[in-house]
Amino acid sequence: MAEERIALAIALLLVLVVLAGIGWAAVHYRQGVVRLWPGSARLYGVAGLQVNPDGVAIPQIELRRGVQDGIPTLLVSGKVVNASDRDQPVPRLRVVLFDDSKRELYRWTFDPGIRSLPPRSERDFGTTLPSPPPDARSADVSVAADDGQ
Repeated sequence: MAEERIALAIALLLVLVVLAGIGWAAVHYRQGVVRLWPGSARLYGVAGLQVNPDGVAIPQIELRRGVQDGIPTLLVSGKVVNASDRDQPVPRLRVVLFDDSKRELYRWTFDPGIRSLPPRSERDFGTTLPSPPPDARSADVSVAADDGQ
């Protein structure tokens, strides 16, 4: 009887160690998990864990109006960052312009001209839109979807 309880306790302890290992790996390797199973990004978000399935981030952007050859322009610039521990390809980026009410006015995609980013590095990017919507007050820059949108 005592031997059965000891065996049961050891089995229970092993199950707990395996579950703790799986939990640690799921948190530590969450970027890879999301790459293999994109739907898991929502689960990580519910758990309060940030995950970036694209591998690159755009932490800051700047909008600057100008005039070129008599035509109004809008320069959208910023930094693209690789916070991971491996080289990351830099895909096409999408810019969405908004008015004061956060209503979408215009969107486009562009190639930032950066093939890849080494680990823990950043590079500047910029794109110019001729004749931008005059009501544009803010923008969002993100990785474009596979279909270019």
